[in-house]
Amino acid sequence: MIMLAESFGQAEVVRSSDFAKTLNEGRPVLVNVVPKGGIGGHEVVLTKAFQYDGESWYEMMDSNQGPLERLYLSGKELNTIVQENGVPFRPDPGTTPRLLR
Repeated sequence: MIMLAESFGQAEVVRSSDFAKTLNEGRPVLVNVVPKGGIGGHEVVLTKAFQYDGESWYEMMDSNQGPLERLYLSGKELNTIVQENGVPFRPDPGTTPRLLR
């Protein structure tokens, strides 16, 4: 996934403890999640972090839900489904990605 992201710009790996900081810097985070039951994990994108009632919350886009659907989950909920570190992405300014053939 990182190699694909780097063909479009700059990617790095961040720990889940740095997700909110990275999102507040304006960089979405791609992360692998595993649903309840532990079968059928997939990638989702965290797009926003915010505080609500003294707790961290996240806005998430999940392709299983459709392109315009946003989901919201608490930091506790996110920590129970996150499988690994996240990959934030920053496009290179003024560049067009090469075709991946």
